[in-house]
Amino acid sequence: MNISETTQEEKARIIHSLSFASNSGFGKIFEDESTCQKSYEKLQNYVTAVSNKVLSDKRTQEYIGDDWETVWGPVVYSNDQNSSFARADNTMGVYFSKAQKLFVIAIAGTNSISSFGWMKEDFDVKNTKKWRSITGSGYGSISQGTATGLHILTKEMQSDGTDFFTAITKFISDKKIEETEIAVTGHSLGGALSPALALFISDKKAELGSKTAITISTYPSAGPTIGVETSFFRSSTSFIHYYEKQIKDKKIHYHGVKNDLDIVPMAWDKNDLVKIPDLYSNKKITNENFKTLALVAILNTINKDRFPPQVVYKQIQPLKSLGGTFNDPMDNKARELFNFFRENPILTDSWIPKPLQGNLKDLESLTRFFAQAAYQHVTAYDELLGITNFMKQYKEVAKEVNTNDANAPEIAANSEQMAFGLASEAVGFDINSLLELSELNDEELKKLTEEGEE
Repeated sequence: MNISETTQEEKARIIHSLSFASNSGFGKIFEDESTCQKSYEKLQNYVTAVSNKVLSDKRTQEYIGDDWETVWGPVVYSNDQNSSFARADNTMGVYFSKAQKLFVIAIAGTNSISSFGWMKEDFDVKNTKKWRSITGSGYGSISQGTATGLHILTKEMQSDGTDFFTAITKFISDKKIEETEIAVTGHSLGGALSPALALFISDKKAELGSKTAITISTYPSAGPTIGVETSFFRSSTSFIHYYEKQIKDKKIHYHGVKNDLDIVPMAWDKNDLVKIPDLYSNKKITNENFKTLALVAILNTINKDRFPPQVVYKQIQPLKSLGGTFNDPMDNKARELFNFFRENPILTDSWIPKPLQGNLKDLESLTRFFAQAAYQHVTAYDELLGITNFMKQYKEVAKEVNTNDANAPEIAANSEQMAFGLASEAVGFDINSLLELSELNDEELKKLTEEGEE
C-alpha cells in the first residue's frame, strides 16, 4: 500500500483500524496463582505482542502501511492490583508513521468484563469535574467518569517510566520532526476519552515544542457524551461551548462518527435517551422495560449535591452520522431460539416451570434488543468505517498470538457469537449455549433428554 500521500478518507480508515486494534485485551482474563504482578505481566505481554504483530505483519500492513513504529506502550491499566486474575480496564498505545507524518494515539473501549470500566468510567455521570482543574485552561465541566479515565491515561499509565505526553515530546525532538499530526482515536469508552485527550494535548500544545508545526485531531467513534452543555450562569461558559470553540478555531480537527442504530452515543443526553426504547420498534422489538432502562439512565444524571441537580449532557458537534443497517439474519437467529421453546412444549415443560413460561415473550424481546444493540455498537462499525478487510486480517493475527500463548483465552469465532456473548451479560443467560442446543435435531434432543433422566 502506497501511503505517502493519503486522502482524508484513507487516513481515517487507517486511524480507525489502529483504534480497533487497541482492543486486544477485550474479554480476556490472565491468571497466575503466584502473584497478581505475574498475571498482569501476562496480559501486558499479550497486548504488546498483538500490537507488534499488527504493525509488522504484511496482512495488516496492506491496510495501514508498513512504516509504523511504536512510540510508547501499548500500556494496559488494571485497577485491581490484589487479584491473581488480571484484566484490562484501560489500554492505550502511541504509534508514528514517517511517511504519513502522523502520530496515532489509540485508546481501547470498555472491556466487557471490567466492572471498574463500567462503574467508574462509563456510568459515573452524575458527578462532574471542572476542565480547568485538569489542564489549567478552558472552562466548563466533564463527567467524573471521563475525568477518571483521562487521569489514568495521562498520569497512571507509564511505559518504561514515561507518560505518553513526555514520550511524544521527546520523539518529536529526537527525530527533529518539523511537521506532524497527532490523531487521538478510540471506540466506545475510547470514543469518549479520545476527544478529551485531544483537548488535553491541545491545551498543552506549547509544551510539545515551538519549532514543530503540529496539527491535533481526534477520530472518536461510538462514544457517549462527555461534556456538560450548560453551566449555571450561561451556556457560553460550558465545556461544550469551549470544545466547539477549539474546533471552530481549528485548534482541534474533530472527526466524530456514530451509527444511528447504536444506543451508546445516545447516552447521556436525555433527549436522545428517550429515543432508545423505540430504536428497533420497526422490527417489532418492543418492551415496556426498555422505557424503564431509559428512565434509569436519565435518573443517573441527577445529583442532589449539584445546583441545578441534573447534569445536562450533549454530544460535541459536528458528529457525523454513518447511517446503520439492522442485522436481520442475527435477529432471526435470536427469534429461532425462542421458537425452539414454543415448538418443543415437552422440553419447555421439563425445563421451565409453567408460571414462568409466559415471560418467554418478554425475554425474547430483551434478547433481540441487546443482541442487536451489541452488534450495532461493535461489529457494525467495521463496514461503516470501511475497515472490514483490516479487521478480518487483524483477527487472524490476534488469533495466532493467542495460539502461541496457552494462557490467552480464545477469541470469539464470529461477529454473531460476539454480539450474543455481550447480550448474554445483559440478559443474564448464555445465549450462544442455548442457540447450540436449539440447533440439535429431534434425535439428538431425545438422546440428550434420555441421558439427563438417567
